[in-house]
Amino acid sequence: MGIRFIFGRAGSGKSYYCLNQIKKKLTNDKNNKLIMLVPDQYTFQTEKKLLEYVGEKSLLRAEVLSFKRMATRVFDKCGGRAVNVIEDSGKNMLIYKLLKDKGEELQYFNRISKQQGFVGIVSKSITEFKKYNISEEILREKELQIDKDELKEKISDIEIVAVEPSNSQVIAGKNPGPHKIQGIGAGFVPQNYKQEYVDKVVAVSDENAIKTAVDFAKNEGILVGISSGAAIYAAIDIAKKIGKGKKVLAIAPDGGEKYISMGIYD
Repeated sequence: MGIRFIFGRAGSGKSYYCLNQIKKKLTNDKNNKLIMLVPDQYTFQTEKKLLEYVGEKSLLRAEVLSFKRMATRVFDKCGGRAVNVIEDSGKNMLIYKLLKDKGEELQYFNRISKQQGFVGIVSKSITEFKKYNISEEILREKELQIDKDELKEKISDIEIVAVEPSNSQVIAGKNPGPHKIQGIGAGFVPQNYKQEYVDKVVAVSDENAIKTAVDFAKNEGILVGISSGAAIYAAIDIAKKIGKGKKVLAIAPDGGEKYISMGIYD
């Protein structure tokens, strides 16, 4: 991958020179993906100019990144982060929050979840499951062989699902490809992705992710991004399959402000 630096005073036409070069590259070269690197405060404005000047085809093969987002992507691909993504204290806080919000819906651990020390027990249990590669499929298989109802209820309480673009299912072992769900499906598996923590992976199309994000903004009044739309779509699909009486928690990792210039909420 080559890097070009464009210098010049304000108003000298640097931005339009870059946009023109990107347009030529997209027309003449059908393979390479292009990145336009700009300061953080100009990402929204530049994305809008790119869409207006180059057209919709720019969304698939060209993108605008800030220095911070570019650095994060490099670290995810090549390593170099000096801190853990989540420590034990952070994991315990997340488990406590989930138990506080959803504890009443647990089949077996309803009352026990309120006892002191239960969060630590859950955290250690999850670690042990992942350490010995005990997956959801193994638990489901064993559940069918168990006669005691209490143990069956314990096994059925937790499932973790990851989401990736249907056009770039790298986590599932398929080839990367172009897609419109920015923020996920970068064409490689990030080093901070822990496969042992995930029970299964769900693929979501560009159309369903964008439509869900737009519908969520209109119906719920919450402006979420395209990757959040993918997560919410997957959660709704899972909820339909498991039926009434159970809850699915979707984590929306991205706001929709940066996508306003793309016109998806119009």
